[in-house]
Amino acid sequence: MPDYTEPFAVVRPDGTLVHKNQAFDQIIMQKNCIYLPTILSQINIKVLHNVELHHFQSQIGRRIYNITLKLIKESKGVNKSKLLYLLRFSRITNQKKQILRKLNEGGLTQRELEIAALIIKGNTARAISEKINLSYHTIRNHIRNIYSKTGVSNRIEMLNWTR
Repeated sequence: MPDYTEPFAVVRPDGTLVHKNQAFDQIIMQKNCIYLPTILSQINIKVLHNVELHHFQSQIGRRIYNITLKLIKESKGVNKSKLLYLLRFSRITNQKKQILRKLNEGGLTQRELEIAALIIKGNTARAISEKINLSYHTIRNHIRNIYSKTGVSNRIEMLNWTR
């Protein structure tokens, strides 16, 4: 369940806002989030690929947010335009910002950053493959690339490298 002091909205696949909380208005709308149309357009792309959960990061104002797009209502045979998604913005703390900055300096791709963040959270390669809908072998290849770019050789070194 989201912390209601964090911005969230319920949206349709076409990006129409069905509901939003006060924090969404205060933080997202007042900051004139130039990425909001892009974020909302992501929903339609995810629907086309039958993705039920997607995470990415975006800077809004001076803060960095982890943005979660999650399917919250689906019934068999329902028109895709009737689906509802929860769009949740969770502020990334200073410690997480430092880790992300360090990973960015490592020259990782966006996908590698996503996987590295999941590794740091303690997820196994198998769990990561299930979370982001990629094969286990593809995740292992990404992890090898991450280790190579960051100069580490295993998960423990990776966790120490980010501290």
